[in-house]
Amino acid sequence: MSAIHLSDVIKLGLSKKALSADDYTKFRSNFLSYIEKIKTAAQNNENEEHIKNIINDFLRMNFYSEAKFSINTDGNIDSAIKENGELLVIIETKTPYNKSEMISEGNLNRKALHEAVYYYLERAVDTSKSKAMISIKCQIRRLVVTDGINWFLFDVNAIHSITDGKIEHAFYQYKNGQRPYKDDTSAFYEELRQYFDDMNINDKLSYIYFNAEEYVVVSVCGSCLEHLPSSLVTLDMNLLC
Repeated sequence: MSAIHLSDVIKLGLSKKALSADDYTKFRSNFLSYIEKIKTAAQNNENEEHIKNIINDFLRMNFYSEAKFSINTDGNIDSAIKENGELLVIIETKTPYNKSEMISEGNLNRKALHEAVYYYLERAVDTSKSKAMISIKCQIRRLVVTDGINWFLFDVNAIHSITDGKIEHAFYQYKNGQRPYKDDTSAFYEELRQYFDDMNINDKLSYIYFNAEEYVVVSVCGSCLEHLPSSLVTLDMNLLC
């Protein structure tokens, strides 16, 4: 399935948030500052933790400032967006220069997606019973993979559609010591890679994609300004949830 690009979000009726002039001006300033920080960090070869902190600060400042929201690590998850303590969004972060692990429109079958899917399975699949079952407590709605510039947003139903069956069963066996390996996430990632390759994941998995840096040009030149707030809609709870 092809990606839904940011320009299509409004056309498909996924965007419902309107911005006041003041909110737009504030967001525009914060957005440009965010992009500059990401670019500077990449030029300085800053590590993943540094990139993650820039992203989290931007999200908190613009979308999740209310007390009911939190954005932080959760176990091995790079960033977890929670509302009143309930995990809603898993964010897997890579540095802009880590091309080998970061996914792209041409290749989703890379470590960043393997990790995000693994963390989803950890939170969503109950492995304590006689077979794998989706936990009734799971509230996850979105998986996000980003390097700060490129953003890939996966709906949890799309993720479930590719993990239901073989992958969930393999995860159940892994957690219960029934695979040829034990406590080896790298080996499980390799299994995911093989599963995704067999199913042709690029054609199977739908997602929303945008390149944040492209919208800096839109903002600076002052043309088509109505498109810039769409990135706000894409990141806020209207679409993440």
